[in-house]
Amino acid sequence: MSQNYYSNDMEMSADGYRAFYINTYLKMGLGLLLTAAVAFICYQDLLNLGPITQILYSGSMYLLVLVAQIGIAFYFSFRITKMSETAAKVAYFLYCGITGITFSVLPLVFDMTTIYMAILVSALLFFNLCLIGMTTKRDLTSFGTILVAGLMAMSVAGIITIFIPMSEGMANMMNFVGILIFMGLTAYDAQKIKMYYAYGTSDRRLISNFATFAAFQLYLDFINLFLRILQLLGRRNNRD
Repeated sequence: MSQNYYSNDMEMSADGYRAFYINTYLKMGLGLLLTAAVAFICYQDLLNLGPITQILYSGSMYLLVLVAQIGIAFYFSFRITKMSETAAKVAYFLYCGITGITFSVLPLVFDMTTIYMAILVSALLFFNLCLIGMTTKRDLTSFGTILVAGLMAMSVAGIITIFIPMSEGMANMMNFVGILIFMGLTAYDAQKIKMYYAYGTSDRRLISNFATFAAFQLYLDFINLFLRILQLLGRRNNRD
């Protein structure tokens, strides 16, 4: 991303841009609500050993769900400019629904008080970071590149920990670093909303798809921020 789109502010429709970012955050919020609803339904079914549990949490089906989630994310990211509006929305909300399935097991690992606290802290952080990203005049592109590189390094480290367990201190440090990375990415992705609008103003389909994709990126930022905070709070509670 370059600084060029900042110089086009006067050429951008203020009403159009306002509608675009409202659409983006609305989709992001609906995605989170869908995730929460699916997680609740699946968790209740899990407690009662219902039909959903017998299908999803038996054999290799849960692994297939995880693979499908990753596959949708990659397909969505690489095909966003080629997809129809409907296909983009279906892919996004399907990903959110699948995330709800994977999140349904969280109450089995963390108590509900810890989960609610993590949601509250994540929401407050996310809201303030989005405000920073949308109002700052500084181009965050260079920071975004560094943050993405840091995220890739953390992903590699996460794979390594599958084979080499980390100490509690190292795990806490990884969570702190992860929180900092996703805080930065939240501000960066919030700023990119203007870029997406500028790129898609000549094509209604692209405007819709870019709003969906921007919502997807912010959704991922919130989800990952929540998971890192949840792990930190969970570890602290276990020590208490």
